Amino acid sequence: MSVYIEKVSTDKTMYKPGELVKATVTVTNSSSEAFSGKVVITRKSFTLIGLEEETKLNEQDVSISANSSIDVSITFSAHTDVIPVPTYYVKLLDANGNVIDVKTFYIGVEIDLLKSTVFGIPIISILLLLVAILLR
Repeated sequence: MSVYIEKVSTDKTMYKPGELVKATVTVTNSSSEAFSGKVVITRKSFTLIGLEEETKLNEQDVSISANSSIDVSITFSAHTDVIPVPTYYVKLLDANGNVIDVKTFYIGVEIDLLKSTVFGIPIISILLLLVAILLR
């Protein structure tokens, strides 16, 4: 592949739910022609009924000279679901929107009883429901 995602890194190893993640995506063009396209960040997770859901979080236009590499900075919000843990993808699209490379990555997110969720349901609500059931 002449244009590809070389690496993906983030500014921290651990985030709070919903905190801004700053990612750096290194894209390399080893061809003899310039490249124009997009870097897209998506998050894939599962719904409560087990359906897979992929959400586009952000995208950045890229233009890379022949035989060179660039670092693309892109931001997105960290997930709030602690169960299931979502998978993040960086996709490199050509000018026509065709996916030409994909890298998978994960980020660590702290559990916060007020902000974290399980299948979209706030953990604090689950805990309060359990306490109410136990006190019956």
